Amino acid sequence: VAYPDCCPVLIISEASLEDLNGRLEKKVKIQNFRPNILVTDCSAFEEDAWEDILIGDVELKGTVCCARCILTTVNPDTGVLDRKEPLETLK
Repeated sequence: VAYPDCCPVLIISEASLEDLNGRLEKKVKIQNFRPNILVTDCSAFEEDAWEDILIGDVELKGTVCCARCILTTVNPDTGVLDRKEPLETLK
């Protein structure tokens, strides 16, 4: 992991993963992105625009979208590297 201090909390929505997989030949799993928080009941990629995130009594400030690294291209079950997807589609 190159920049763990830049984005220590990673949020992704099920809708974003579903949208991405609809555009990929080989589907990816949520584990490819290693998020800390998985969100339901929002639009695809809506989480990219969130500035304030309230979870119970905890308030998180969204600062920057995380530029995803090459590890997203590694199959979490087999360890096989794709080197292209899903990063190419996410551009």
